[in-house]
Formats: sequence, C-alpha cells, structure tokens
Amino acid sequence: MPSRAIELRGLSGTVLEPGVHIRQREWKTTATEEYRADEDVKVLLIEDDVAAAEMYRLRLVADGYSVVIGHDGREGLRLATDEAPDFIYLDLRLPGLDGFEVLERLRGDAATRHIPVIILTNYGEPELRERGLRLGALEFLVKADTNPAQLSESVERSIGPRALPST
Repeated sequence: MPSRAIELRGLSGTVLEPGVHIRQREWKTTATEEYRADEDVKVLLIEDDVAAAEMYRLRLVADGYSVVIGHDGREGLRLATDEAPDFIYLDLRLPGLDGFEVLERLRGDAATRHIPVIILTNYGEPELRERGLRLGALEFLVKADTNPAQLSESVERSIGPRALPST
C-alpha cells in the first residue's frame, strides 16, 4: 500500500499513478476512510476486510470514482446517510450489523432507498442471493468470482459510464 501524507488542517494527497490524484478530505479517528478522485461519483464500500477494501478502493479510484469506506455495518449506515453516495458495495458478514440488516435499513429510509446497492460477499449460496435481491440489491457478486475491474463495470451499469481522469 502506498504511503499517504496527511495534513490535519487541509487537503493533502498522494499520486498513485500518473493522472490519478487522491485526496484525503479530512482526518478521521474512526474506522472510516475517505479517498477522493477528481470525479464526482461517490462509491461507499462497506467492507470489514481492510486488505480487500484497499484493493477495491485502489481500482475504483484509478477508474475515477471517489471512495468512502465503512468497516462495519453501523458505520456503513451512518456513511450512507451522511455522505450521500451515488452507489454502495455491501459485504454481508460485517461486525455490528450484518449486510442484510444494513440493506433492509437502507431500503426503509427515504434518504437512502434510491441508492443502488450491490452485494459483494464471500458467500454464494442461492438462498443468500435470493434474499439479497429480494431486499433490493441490484446484483449479488461473489468475491472469488469477481475481479476489481468488474466493480467499476457494475457502477457503470447502474449509474452510467464515467470518463477516466485526464492525465
């Protein structure tokens, strides 16, 4: 993972690859991380596995999306309301609240019910897939069958294609 310079009073950044500039908007002492690219589509990734979250974040940011990460179900729900993301990736097995409970609450809240949600999990059992889709997920992706590039494709299918950041 590349090093990140943090400036407590303002924005700071790190260049990961040519043309992709990441800014951390503010220092947070919670388990939440926020990374912004120079595009305006914000993706909320609710994922408790730090390594997986970082891998997905790197790809999404490289493809021009801003990424907010919540590392448990309660934090993910709070971020969905506070950050108003355009799109959510949701793991099922999370500390605090499981992914199904998070999805039910997202769909039950007028402020978040319109946000497209894709379940991204290690579990591929048909009954879990059925339940997730019945609760309002657009897709059900199994991590072992999904590479990071496919995440941006899912965002594009759900909210439309985005231009890559200019170099």
